Amino acid sequence: MWLSTREGGRTFFNKTWLEFTGRPLAAELGIGWVANIHDEDRARAIAAYHDGVRLGHRFELEYRLRRVDGVFRHVLDRAAPRLADGGVAGFVGSCLDITERTAAELALRQREQLFRLLAENARDVIYRYRIHPTFRCEYISAAATALYGRRPEEFLADPDLGPTLLHPDDRSIGLAMRTEPEDFTEPIILRWMHNDGRVVSVEHRNTPVFENGRLIAIEGIGRDVTDRVAIEARLRESERQLRLLAANVEQAREDERALIARELHDELGQSLTAIKFELARAVGALNKRAVSPAALDGLQSVIGGVDVATETVRRLATSLRPPALDYLGLVEAIELEATALGRRTGIRCRITGNRRLVPLTAIQMTGLFRIVQEALTNVARHASASAITISIQGTSTTTSVTVRDNGRGMVWDKAPSQSAIGLIGMHERAEAIGGQLTIQSTLGKGTSVRIVLGGEPRRARRRKK
Repeated sequence: MWLSTREGGRTFFNKTWLEFTGRPLAAELGIGWVANIHDEDRARAIAAYHDGVRLGHRFELEYRLRRVDGVFRHVLDRAAPRLADGGVAGFVGSCLDITERTAAELALRQREQLFRLLAENARDVIYRYRIHPTFRCEYISAAATALYGRRPEEFLADPDLGPTLLHPDDRSIGLAMRTEPEDFTEPIILRWMHNDGRVVSVEHRNTPVFENGRLIAIEGIGRDVTDRVAIEARLRESERQLRLLAANVEQAREDERALIARELHDELGQSLTAIKFELARAVGALNKRAVSPAALDGLQSVIGGVDVATETVRRLATSLRPPALDYLGLVEAIELEATALGRRTGIRCRITGNRRLVPLTAIQMTGLFRIVQEALTNVARHASASAITISIQGTSTTTSVTVRDNGRGMVWDKAPSQSAIGLIGMHERAEAIGGQLTIQSTLGKGTSVRIVLGGEPRRARRRKK
């Protein structure tokens, strides 16, 4: 603390001042105190001090003052007039060490300068929109010109400019970002109408800013992802064409299997039947003649071989294309397949569910049957199971088929290895017919294979293009 006359000459300094400077009171009185001011600040501080004294009002000044250890500290010197008999009798002042505050302010200014340097030169647009108490753009970087075709000054002047530049289909999403920021913490892509007529896809990453529980602002970064979106669109189209090609190839395979099955059954099967009848007629005729028993036994063996060949042809024809799939339907074909598996292996097979099906195309019906067939084959080969349950459930929009066994299970990480050809084939078939295949398995607790067809995919909370 200090006191001065009306003309500004110091008449008193408190103990704290004297301990800070390490000088005696006599050396500080009058204008002696200015000797402690840094050489670079002294002239400016004296001029500001005399101006304040001359005006006779409150005033303050900052300067660097030498401490007793020789270190200069930033101080804030404040003065107020002392009134007496209606006039200014002198001044009373206080001097506060603000070195830490000054350093913090300098560091803050440097950080702000660095941020602005980075923001103004970044290709991504950086922005901050005030939400409360009124909506306005507080900051937007220079990259806005490249991305949106408008200068930052235009956004600062018009708070509603942003929504007007959005693609009409995305405008409602952009407006909702103001009121529902919690829905937009994940990156979201919005389309912007550039001044040159281009549609620019920008990926926004937003952070809501709260104060006392109230949303006050939104800060974010926008990145031009137009090229990436175009590439992804081309990839999706390529995937669609590949799926269509795969479906056509699979249908061609099924058609070929059906043709071979018919040829085996109708041509080869009938020919073997005819051969059997001719051999039986020959045996009957030879019985009336003196033919050795050994020769007749040989013919009977040939007839037995023809029976075996006929059964083999029938089995091959059925495996290539089960007749029940064409003549009875999918549910019955699955039941017959399960029954045949039970006869061959002794595994108990049970069909449950309401057995309803949504309308399926021939390709979907065949693909679904093949997936079930492969699942049953895997159980028979690898599971060491004693029972299988096949659940067929249908609603007005979806069909689901689940094959569950009580076998030894397996280690399953949701991504079949390249050696698991059967599992990969099931996944590929499911994708080809527009289905969703899920496999769950636990060691010692069996495996469950589920395929779902139809229905709408689960909707995201917000549409992400």
